Amino acid sequence: MFAGELDYSRYGPVDKHMMRLVMWINKGPTDFDTKVQFTDWDEVERFAGKVAQLTAGAEVAVRRADALAA
Repeated sequence: MFAGELDYSRYGPVDKHMMRLVMWINKGPTDFDTKVQFTDWDEVERFAGKVAQLTAGAEVAVRRADALAA
């Protein structure tokens, strides 16, 4: 799971207050003028690399299984 952007200006009234409550509980920003990027892009890139490795490994395994079945 990755954090995203908090931009109160993009939320409707109900969502804005719900997000403010969540942020208050978690000791985050509660000012409605706040726009914050919480995403750790290096971690996203590492995760994407791991997924790519797993996908490549799965493709090889499927090709091997198909070759053995033929």
